[in-house]
Amino acid sequence: MRSKYSADALRYLKRHIHRVREVKVQAKALVFPVNSMIRRPHHPYDQTTTTTYSAHSTTSGTASDPISLFSPDPSVLPQMSRLASIDHNTDDLAKGGQYFLKVEYSEYKAMPRLAWFLQSHMALTSVHLNVSNIKSFVYAHMLIQPISSLTSLKELDLNFRMPPLSWVSFVQSVFNRLPVSIEWVLSNFDPIAGAVAKNRLHLRSLDNCCLAAVHIVGVLRPHTLTNLRNNEDCLASAVNSILRKVSTNHYRSVTEIRIEKSPHVGGSVVQAILWNCTALQHLLIRGDPPISTRLKHLVEDEWVCRGLRNLEITVELRQVITSAVDMSEVPGVHEPTWIILEKFYRQLGALSEIEVLNLGIKSKEMQWLETSSRPRITAGRRPQAQLGQDDSNEKDDDDNRSADEDDIDPSKLNFKALRANSADASFPALLYLGKGMSEVREMRGYLSWPGGLRNLRELRGHVQAMTTETSMTVGQ
Repeated sequence: MRSKYSADALRYLKRHIHRVREVKVQAKALVFPVNSMIRRPHHPYDQTTTTTYSAHSTTSGTASDPISLFSPDPSVLPQMSRLASIDHNTDDLAKGGQYFLKVEYSEYKAMPRLAWFLQSHMALTSVHLNVSNIKSFVYAHMLIQPISSLTSLKELDLNFRMPPLSWVSFVQSVFNRLPVSIEWVLSNFDPIAGAVAKNRLHLRSLDNCCLAAVHIVGVLRPHTLTNLRNNEDCLASAVNSILRKVSTNHYRSVTEIRIEKSPHVGGSVVQAILWNCTALQHLLIRGDPPISTRLKHLVEDEWVCRGLRNLEITVELRQVITSAVDMSEVPGVHEPTWIILEKFYRQLGALSEIEVLNLGIKSKEMQWLETSSRPRITAGRRPQAQLGQDDSNEKDDDDNRSADEDDIDPSKLNFKALRANSADASFPALLYLGKGMSEVREMRGYLSWPGGLRNLRELRGHVQAMTTETSMTVGQ
Protein backbone atom coordinates (compact mmCIF):
# COMPACT_ATOMS: atom_id res chain seq x y z
CA MET A 1 0.00 0.00 0.00
CA ARG A 2 1.63 3.22 -1.14
CA SER A 3 1.81 6.40 0.85
CA LYS A 4 -0.08 8.62 -1.62
CA TYR A 5 -3.63 8.11 -2.85
CA SER A 6 -5.99 10.07 -5.01
CA ALA A 7 -9.45 10.99 -3.79
CA ASP A 8 -11.03 8.33 -5.99
CA ALA A 9 -8.68 5.65 -4.65
CA LEU A 10 -9.45 6.59 -1.06
CA ARG A 11 -13.19 6.60 -1.78
CA TYR A 12 -12.91 3.15 -3.37
CA LEU A 13 -10.93 1.85 -0.41
CA LYS A 14 -13.53 3.13 2.06
CA ARG A 15 -16.31 1.52 0.06
CA HIS A 16 -14.69 -1.94 -0.06
CA ILE A 17 -12.78 -1.92 3.21
CA HIS A 18 -14.87 -4.80 4.57
CA ARG A 19 -13.48 -7.12 1.87
CA VAL A 20 -9.81 -6.67 2.77
CA ARG A 21 -8.11 -9.88 3.95
CA GLU A 22 -4.49 -8.72 4.22
CA VAL A 23 -2.87 -5.37 4.99
CA LYS A 24 0.78 -4.80 4.13
CA VAL A 25 1.90 -1.22 4.66
CA GLN A 26 4.87 0.95 5.41
CA ALA A 27 4.79 3.27 8.41
CA LYS A 28 3.32 6.39 6.81
CA ALA A 29 0.80 4.47 4.72
CA LEU A 30 -0.95 3.00 7.76
CA VAL A 31 -2.99 6.18 8.01
CA PHE A 32 -4.92 5.31 4.82
CA PRO A 33 -6.53 2.03 5.91
CA VAL A 34 -7.19 3.64 9.30
CA ASN A 35 -8.88 6.65 7.75
CA SER A 36 -10.80 4.35 5.45
CA MET A 37 -12.38 2.74 8.50
CA ILE A 38 -13.32 6.02 10.19
CA ARG A 39 -16.82 7.34 9.55
CA ARG A 40 -17.25 11.05 10.25
CA PRO A 41 -20.56 12.88 10.08
CA HIS A 42 -21.04 15.09 7.02
CA HIS A 43 -17.88 13.76 5.39
CA PRO A 44 -18.22 13.64 1.57
CA TYR A 45 -16.54 10.22 1.33
CA ASP A 46 -18.72 8.64 4.00
CA GLN A 47 -22.14 9.77 2.75
CA THR A 48 -22.06 7.35 -0.18
CA THR A 49 -21.05 4.33 1.90
CA THR A 50 -23.49 2.05 3.67
CA THR A 51 -21.88 0.04 6.44
CA THR A 52 -23.10 -2.26 9.18
CA TYR A 53 -21.61 -0.95 12.37
CA SER A 54 -20.36 -3.00 15.29
CA ALA A 55 -20.72 -2.10 18.92
CA HIS A 56 -17.12 -3.09 19.57
CA SER A 57 -15.79 -0.60 17.02
CA THR A 58 -17.09 2.63 18.53
CA THR A 59 -14.79 5.01 20.37
CA SER A 60 -15.48 8.00 22.53
CA GLY A 61 -12.66 10.15 21.20
CA THR A 62 -11.23 10.84 24.61
CA ALA A 63 -7.57 11.32 25.33
CA SER A 64 -7.30 7.78 26.68
CA ASP A 65 -7.98 6.24 23.27
CA PRO A 66 -4.98 5.78 21.00
CA ILE A 67 -6.91 7.01 17.99
CA SER A 68 -7.54 10.37 19.66
CA LEU A 69 -3.84 11.13 19.29
CA PHE A 70 -4.14 11.37 15.53
CA SER A 71 -7.90 11.60 14.80
CA PRO A 72 -9.62 14.25 16.94
CA ASP A 73 -13.15 13.64 15.69
CA PRO A 74 -13.68 9.91 15.11
CA SER A 75 -17.14 8.51 14.64
CA VAL A 76 -18.22 4.92 13.99
CA LEU A 77 -15.33 2.60 13.10
CA PRO A 78 -16.37 -0.55 11.19
CA GLN A 79 -14.11 -3.58 11.35
CA MET A 80 -12.54 -5.33 8.40
CA SER A 81 -14.53 -8.50 8.87
CA ARG A 82 -12.28 -10.59 6.61
CA LEU A 83 -8.91 -9.21 7.71
CA ALA A 84 -6.57 -12.02 8.76
CA SER A 85 -3.05 -10.65 8.33
CA ILE A 86 -1.14 -7.41 8.84
CA ASP A 87 2.45 -6.72 7.83
CA HIS A 88 3.73 -3.39 9.14
CA ASN A 89 7.22 -2.23 8.15
CA THR A 90 9.12 0.94 9.06
CA ASP A 91 12.49 0.07 7.55
CA ASP A 92 12.16 2.90 5.06
CA LEU A 93 12.15 5.39 7.92
CA ALA A 94 15.58 4.26 9.05
CA LYS A 95 17.17 5.05 5.71
CA GLY A 96 18.70 8.41 4.94
CA GLY A 97 20.68 10.93 6.91
CA GLN A 98 18.12 11.98 9.55
CA TYR A 99 17.84 8.62 11.23
CA PHE A 100 16.79 9.65 14.73
CA LEU A 101 14.29 12.27 13.57
CA LYS A 102 12.55 9.75 11.34
CA VAL A 103 12.49 7.12 14.06
CA GLU A 104 10.91 9.58 16.47
CA TYR A 105 8.35 10.41 13.82
CA SER A 106 7.49 6.74 13.42
CA GLU A 107 6.93 6.37 17.15
CA TYR A 108 4.74 9.45 17.45
CA LYS A 109 2.67 8.83 14.33
CA ALA A 110 2.68 5.10 13.70
CA MET A 111 2.46 3.52 17.16
CA PRO A 112 -0.98 4.95 18.14
CA ARG A 113 -2.44 4.01 14.77
CA LEU A 114 -0.91 0.56 14.93
CA ALA A 115 -2.14 -0.06 18.47
CA TRP A 116 -5.67 1.02 17.62
CA PHE A 117 -5.64 -0.99 14.40
CA LEU A 118 -4.69 -4.18 16.25
CA GLN A 119 -7.23 -3.54 18.98
CA SER A 120 -9.97 -3.17 16.38
CA HIS A 121 -9.30 -6.57 14.77
CA MET A 122 -9.29 -9.30 17.38
CA ALA A 123 -9.66 -12.03 14.74
CA LEU A 124 -6.19 -11.52 13.28
CA THR A 125 -4.27 -14.76 12.76
CA SER A 126 -0.97 -13.35 11.42
CA VAL A 127 0.91 -10.24 12.57
CA HIS A 128 4.34 -9.12 11.30
CA LEU A 129 5.79 -5.98 12.85
CA ASN A 130 9.12 -4.70 11.59
CA VAL A 131 9.81 -1.48 13.48
CA SER A 132 13.21 0.17 13.50
CA ASN A 133 13.37 1.21 17.14
CA ILE A 134 10.98 1.82 20.03
CA LYS A 135 12.68 4.06 22.57
CA SER A 136 9.74 5.07 24.72
CA PHE A 137 8.22 2.71 27.28
CA VAL A 138 4.84 4.36 26.62
CA TYR A 139 4.76 3.26 22.99
CA ALA A 140 6.09 -0.17 23.88
CA HIS A 141 3.36 -0.61 26.48
CA MET A 142 0.83 0.60 23.92
CA LEU A 143 1.39 -2.61 21.90
CA ILE A 144 1.11 -5.02 24.84
CA GLN A 145 -2.65 -4.81 25.36
CA PRO A 146 -3.81 -5.26 21.73
CA ILE A 147 -1.36 -8.05 20.91
CA SER A 148 -2.13 -10.00 24.06
CA SER A 149 -5.84 -9.77 23.19
CA LEU A 150 -5.46 -11.48 19.79
CA THR A 151 -6.77 -14.85 20.89
CA SER A 152 -6.89 -16.24 17.33
CA LEU A 153 -3.26 -15.39 16.62
CA LYS A 154 -1.25 -18.21 15.03
CA GLU A 155 1.82 -16.35 13.74
CA LEU A 156 3.55 -13.42 15.41
CA ASP A 157 6.80 -11.99 14.06
CA LEU A 158 8.31 -9.09 16.00
CA ASN A 159 11.45 -7.40 14.75
CA PHE A 160 12.32 -4.27 16.68
CA ARG A 161 14.46 -2.98 19.54
CA MET A 162 13.09 -1.91 22.90
CA PRO A 163 14.56 -1.12 26.32
CA PRO A 164 15.21 -4.25 28.42
CA LEU A 165 12.50 -3.34 30.92
CA SER A 166 9.98 -3.03 28.10
CA TRP A 167 10.95 -6.43 26.75
CA VAL A 168 10.48 -8.10 30.12
CA SER A 169 7.03 -6.58 30.50
CA PHE A 170 6.19 -7.41 26.90
CA VAL A 171 7.20 -11.06 27.18
CA GLN A 172 5.43 -11.60 30.48
CA SER A 173 2.20 -10.04 29.20
CA VAL A 174 2.11 -11.32 25.63
CA PHE A 175 3.92 -14.63 25.37
CA ASN A 176 2.38 -15.93 28.58
CA ARG A 177 -1.04 -15.83 26.91
CA LEU A 178 -0.33 -16.75 23.31
CA PRO A 179 0.86 -20.14 21.97
CA VAL A 180 3.63 -18.72 19.81
CA SER A 181 7.30 -19.44 19.26
CA ILE A 182 10.08 -17.04 20.16
CA GLU A 183 12.83 -16.08 17.75
CA TRP A 184 15.45 -13.39 18.23
CA VAL A 185 18.79 -12.37 16.77
CA LEU A 186 20.65 -10.81 19.67
CA SER A 187 22.98 -13.42 21.14
CA ASN A 188 22.99 -11.89 24.64
CA PHE A 189 19.28 -11.30 25.00
CA ASP A 190 19.06 -12.03 28.72
CA PRO A 191 15.80 -10.13 29.44
CA ILE A 192 13.71 -12.39 27.25
CA ALA A 193 15.47 -15.45 28.67
CA GLY A 194 14.61 -14.39 32.21
CA ALA A 195 11.00 -13.70 31.33
CA VAL A 196 10.62 -17.05 29.60
CA ALA A 197 12.24 -18.86 32.50
CA LYS A 198 9.95 -17.13 34.98
CA ASN A 199 6.75 -17.94 33.11
CA ARG A 200 7.85 -21.45 32.00
CA LEU A 201 6.32 -21.01 28.57
CA HIS A 202 5.41 -24.04 26.52
CA LEU A 203 7.69 -23.34 23.60
CA ARG A 204 7.65 -25.57 20.56
CA SER A 205 10.43 -24.02 18.50
CA LEU A 206 13.77 -22.44 19.43
CA ASP A 207 15.72 -20.75 16.66
CA ASN A 208 18.82 -19.61 18.49
CA CYS A 209 21.53 -21.44 20.44
CA CYS A 210 23.05 -18.46 22.23
CA LEU A 211 23.91 -18.32 25.91
CA ALA A 212 20.46 -17.01 26.80
CA ALA A 213 18.87 -20.03 25.13
CA VAL A 214 20.73 -22.35 27.50
CA HIS A 215 18.69 -20.91 30.36
CA ILE A 216 15.45 -21.26 28.40
CA VAL A 217 15.98 -24.91 27.48
CA GLY A 218 16.84 -25.69 31.08
CA VAL A 219 13.47 -24.53 32.43
CA LEU A 220 11.15 -25.82 29.70
CA ARG A 221 8.72 -28.56 30.52
CA PRO A 222 10.13 -31.97 29.52
CA HIS A 223 9.26 -33.27 26.07
CA THR A 224 7.72 -30.04 24.76
CA LEU A 225 10.41 -28.74 22.40
CA THR A 226 10.03 -30.02 18.84
CA ASN A 227 12.37 -27.86 16.73
CA LEU A 228 15.88 -26.61 17.45
CA ARG A 229 17.66 -24.47 14.88
CA ASN A 230 20.71 -22.25 14.88
CA ASN A 231 21.86 -20.07 12.00
CA GLU A 232 23.92 -17.56 13.96
CA ASP A 233 27.51 -17.58 15.16
CA CYS A 234 27.37 -18.88 18.73
CA LEU A 235 29.80 -20.25 21.25
CA ALA A 236 30.48 -23.95 20.92
CA SER A 237 29.92 -24.40 24.66
CA ALA A 238 26.40 -22.97 24.37
CA VAL A 239 25.48 -25.16 21.39
CA ASN A 240 26.81 -28.31 23.04
CA SER A 241 25.07 -27.53 26.32
CA ILE A 242 21.73 -27.00 24.58
CA LEU A 243 22.06 -30.20 22.56
CA ARG A 244 22.82 -32.19 25.71
CA LYS A 245 19.75 -30.79 27.45
CA VAL A 246 17.59 -31.55 24.42
CA SER A 247 18.83 -35.13 24.21
CA THR A 248 18.14 -35.58 27.93
CA ASN A 249 14.87 -33.70 28.52
CA HIS A 250 13.20 -33.60 25.10
CA TYR A 251 14.20 -36.86 23.44
CA ARG A 252 10.56 -37.90 22.97
CA SER A 253 9.38 -34.69 21.34
CA VAL A 254 12.24 -33.19 19.31
CA THR A 255 11.84 -33.92 15.61
CA GLU A 256 14.24 -31.45 14.01
CA ILE A 257 17.77 -30.33 14.88
CA ARG A 258 19.53 -27.96 12.47
CA ILE A 259 22.92 -26.55 13.45
CA GLU A 260 23.97 -24.29 10.58
CA LYS A 261 26.81 -22.44 12.30
CA SER A 262 28.95 -23.53 15.22
CA PRO A 263 32.70 -23.78 15.82
CA HIS A 264 32.39 -27.34 17.08
CA VAL A 265 29.85 -29.98 18.07
CA GLY A 266 31.28 -32.63 20.37
CA GLY A 267 31.22 -36.28 19.41
CA SER A 268 29.60 -37.22 22.72
CA VAL A 269 26.80 -34.75 21.96
CA VAL A 270 26.10 -36.36 18.58
CA GLN A 271 26.20 -39.71 20.35
CA ALA A 272 23.52 -38.61 22.80
CA ILE A 273 21.28 -37.35 20.00
CA LEU A 274 21.49 -40.53 17.94
CA TRP A 275 21.10 -42.81 20.95
CA ASN A 276 18.27 -41.00 22.77
CA CYS A 277 16.08 -38.94 20.41
CA THR A 278 13.49 -41.48 19.31
CA ALA A 279 11.26 -39.01 17.43
CA LEU A 280 14.05 -37.31 15.48
CA GLN A 281 13.36 -36.89 11.75
CA HIS A 282 15.83 -34.22 10.63
CA LEU A 283 19.44 -33.95 11.80
CA LEU A 284 21.69 -31.45 10.03
CA ILE A 285 25.05 -30.40 11.43
CA ARG A 286 26.84 -28.02 9.09
CA GLY A 287 29.64 -25.52 9.27
CA ASP A 288 32.34 -23.77 7.30
CA PRO A 289 34.68 -25.58 7.58
CA PRO A 290 32.45 -28.63 8.07
CA ILE A 291 31.84 -29.75 11.64
CA SER A 292 33.07 -33.32 11.82
CA THR A 293 32.40 -36.18 14.23
CA ARG A 294 34.88 -38.97 14.75
CA LEU A 295 33.79 -42.28 13.29
CA LYS A 296 34.24 -44.22 16.52
CA HIS A 297 31.75 -41.94 18.31
CA LEU A 298 29.00 -42.94 15.87
CA VAL A 299 29.16 -46.71 16.27
CA GLU A 300 29.66 -47.33 19.98
CA ASP A 301 25.94 -48.00 20.40
CA GLU A 302 22.79 -48.54 18.31
CA TRP A 303 20.91 -45.55 16.91
CA VAL A 304 17.33 -45.23 18.15
CA CYS A 305 16.22 -42.54 15.68
CA ARG A 306 14.91 -45.04 13.12
CA GLY A 307 12.51 -42.46 11.72
CA LEU A 308 15.25 -40.18 10.35
CA ARG A 309 14.29 -38.70 6.99
CA ASN A 310 17.05 -36.15 6.52
CA LEU A 311 20.61 -36.75 7.73
CA GLU A 312 23.58 -34.47 7.06
CA ILE A 313 26.79 -35.06 9.00
CA THR A 314 30.52 -35.09 8.35
CA VAL A 315 32.50 -38.10 9.56
CA GLU A 316 36.15 -37.71 10.49
CA LEU A 317 38.30 -40.74 9.75
CA ARG A 318 41.32 -41.35 11.93
CA GLN A 319 43.54 -44.40 12.15
CA VAL A 320 46.20 -45.54 14.60
CA ILE A 321 49.29 -46.39 12.60
CA THR A 322 52.39 -48.20 13.82
CA SER A 323 55.60 -46.92 12.26
CA ALA A 324 57.37 -49.44 10.05
CA VAL A 325 60.99 -50.25 10.81
CA ASP A 326 61.79 -50.46 7.13
CA MET A 327 60.72 -47.20 5.46
CA SER A 328 60.15 -48.96 2.15
CA GLU A 329 57.22 -50.82 3.69
CA VAL A 330 53.72 -49.37 3.84
CA PRO A 331 52.50 -48.98 7.43
CA GLY A 332 49.70 -51.44 8.08
CA VAL A 333 46.11 -50.38 8.69
CA HIS A 334 44.55 -51.80 11.83
CA GLU A 335 41.71 -54.21 11.18
CA PRO A 336 39.29 -52.59 13.70
CA THR A 337 39.02 -49.56 11.38
CA TRP A 338 37.24 -51.66 8.77
CA ILE A 339 35.03 -53.22 11.43
CA ILE A 340 34.02 -49.73 12.58
CA LEU A 341 33.23 -48.72 9.01
CA GLU A 342 31.06 -51.77 8.57
CA LYS A 343 29.13 -50.91 11.75
CA PHE A 344 28.66 -47.34 10.58
CA TYR A 345 27.22 -48.30 7.21
CA ARG A 346 25.02 -50.94 8.80
CA GLN A 347 23.60 -48.17 11.00
CA LEU A 348 22.85 -46.15 7.87
CA GLY A 349 21.26 -49.17 6.24
CA ALA A 350 18.84 -49.50 9.17
CA LEU A 351 17.35 -46.03 8.49
CA SER A 352 14.52 -47.34 6.34
CA GLU A 353 12.62 -44.01 6.31
CA ILE A 354 15.52 -41.83 5.20
CA GLU A 355 14.91 -39.67 2.12
CA VAL A 356 17.91 -37.32 2.01
CA LEU A 357 21.44 -38.42 2.94
CA ASN A 358 24.31 -35.95 2.77
CA LEU A 359 27.42 -37.68 4.06
CA GLY A 360 30.74 -35.90 4.34
CA ILE A 361 34.08 -37.64 4.81
CA LYS A 362 36.97 -35.76 6.38
CA SER A 363 40.50 -37.12 6.42
CA LYS A 364 44.05 -35.91 6.89
CA GLU A 365 45.55 -37.18 3.67
CA MET A 366 44.78 -37.05 -0.03
CA GLN A 367 46.75 -40.17 -0.86
CA TRP A 368 43.72 -42.43 -0.68
CA LEU A 369 42.03 -40.41 -3.43
CA GLU A 370 44.63 -41.55 -5.93
CA THR A 371 44.41 -44.74 -7.94
CA SER A 372 47.40 -46.30 -6.27
CA SER A 373 47.42 -47.39 -2.65
CA ARG A 374 51.12 -46.69 -2.44
CA PRO A 375 51.77 -43.88 0.04
CA ARG A 376 53.34 -40.61 -1.00
CA ILE A 377 56.29 -39.91 1.28
CA THR A 378 57.34 -36.38 2.09
CA ALA A 379 60.79 -35.55 3.38
CA GLY A 380 60.71 -33.56 6.59
CA ARG A 381 62.99 -32.17 9.26
CA ARG A 382 65.45 -34.33 11.07
CA PRO A 383 64.57 -35.44 14.58
CA GLN A 384 65.58 -33.07 17.37
CA ALA A 385 68.12 -35.52 18.80
CA GLN A 386 70.18 -35.42 15.61
CA LEU A 387 70.46 -31.66 15.23
CA GLY A 388 73.84 -31.63 16.94
CA GLN A 389 75.47 -33.90 14.38
CA ASP A 390 76.59 -32.72 10.98
CA ASP A 391 74.68 -29.57 10.02
CA SER A 392 76.49 -29.12 6.72
CA ASN A 393 73.89 -31.16 4.86
CA GLU A 394 70.91 -29.13 6.11
CA LYS A 395 71.18 -26.44 3.46
CA ASP A 396 70.84 -29.09 0.75
CA ASP A 397 67.54 -30.31 2.19
CA ASP A 398 64.18 -28.97 1.18
CA ASP A 399 61.61 -29.39 3.96
CA ASN A 400 58.68 -29.51 1.56
CA ARG A 401 60.05 -31.59 -1.28
CA SER A 402 58.61 -34.99 -2.23
CA ALA A 403 61.10 -37.83 -2.59
CA ASP A 404 61.12 -41.38 -3.88
CA GLU A 405 61.76 -44.23 -1.52
CA ASP A 406 65.25 -44.90 -2.97
CA ASP A 407 66.37 -41.30 -2.27
CA ILE A 408 65.20 -41.14 1.36
CA ASP A 409 67.58 -40.85 4.25
CA PRO A 410 65.69 -42.34 7.25
CA SER A 411 67.57 -40.09 9.67
CA LYS A 412 66.02 -36.99 8.01
CA LEU A 413 62.42 -38.20 7.93
CA ASN A 414 59.69 -36.76 10.06
CA PHE A 415 58.07 -39.95 11.39
CA LYS A 416 54.89 -38.14 12.39
CA ALA A 417 54.46 -36.67 8.92
CA LEU A 418 55.18 -40.04 7.37
CA ARG A 419 52.51 -41.72 9.46
CA ALA A 420 49.99 -39.03 8.53
CA ASN A 421 50.79 -39.35 4.84
CA SER A 422 50.40 -43.13 4.93
CA ALA A 423 47.41 -43.32 7.25
CA ASP A 424 44.75 -43.18 4.56
CA ALA A 425 46.35 -45.43 1.98
CA SER A 426 43.47 -47.93 2.10
CA PHE A 427 40.48 -45.55 2.06
CA PRO A 428 39.44 -45.94 -1.61
CA ALA A 429 37.33 -48.90 -0.48
CA LEU A 430 35.23 -46.51 1.59
CA LEU A 431 33.71 -44.95 -1.52
CA TYR A 432 33.62 -48.08 -3.63
CA LEU A 433 30.24 -49.67 -4.40
CA GLY A 434 31.55 -53.06 -5.54
CA LYS A 435 33.02 -56.01 -3.70
CA GLY A 436 36.64 -56.00 -4.75
CA MET A 437 39.52 -53.73 -5.66
CA SER A 438 42.98 -54.47 -6.93
CA GLU A 439 44.56 -51.85 -4.70
CA VAL A 440 42.78 -52.96 -1.52
CA ARG A 441 42.72 -56.71 -1.30
CA GLU A 442 39.50 -58.36 -0.16
CA MET A 443 38.03 -55.09 1.10
CA ARG A 444 34.35 -54.51 0.47
CA GLY A 445 32.94 -51.17 -0.65
CA TYR A 446 30.89 -50.11 2.33
CA LEU A 447 28.45 -47.96 0.38
CA SER A 448 26.87 -51.25 -0.68
CA TRP A 449 25.49 -51.79 2.84
CA PRO A 450 22.75 -49.08 2.66
CA GLY A 451 21.41 -50.64 -0.56
CA GLY A 452 18.02 -51.32 1.04
CA LEU A 453 17.09 -47.66 1.50
CA ARG A 454 14.11 -47.67 -0.84
CA ASN A 455 12.78 -44.25 0.21
CA LEU A 456 16.09 -42.54 -0.55
CA ARG A 457 15.56 -39.86 -3.19
CA GLU A 458 18.68 -37.74 -2.72
CA LEU A 459 22.22 -38.91 -2.01
CA ARG A 460 25.02 -36.37 -1.73
CA GLY A 461 28.47 -36.35 -0.27
CA HIS A 462 31.84 -34.70 -0.22
CA VAL A 463 35.35 -35.68 0.72
CA GLN A 464 37.69 -33.27 2.49
CA ALA A 465 41.32 -34.31 2.68
CA MET A 466 44.05 -32.14 4.16
CA THR A 467 47.82 -32.30 4.49
CA THR A 468 50.47 -29.82 5.45
CA GLU A 469 50.96 -29.18 1.73
CA THR A 470 47.43 -28.81 0.48
CA SER A 471 43.78 -28.69 1.41
CA MET A 472 41.09 -29.84 -0.95
CA THR A 473 37.43 -30.81 -1.03
CA VAL A 474 36.18 -33.07 -3.81
CA GLY A 475 33.11 -35.02 -4.77
CA GLN A 476 30.41 -32.48 -3.86
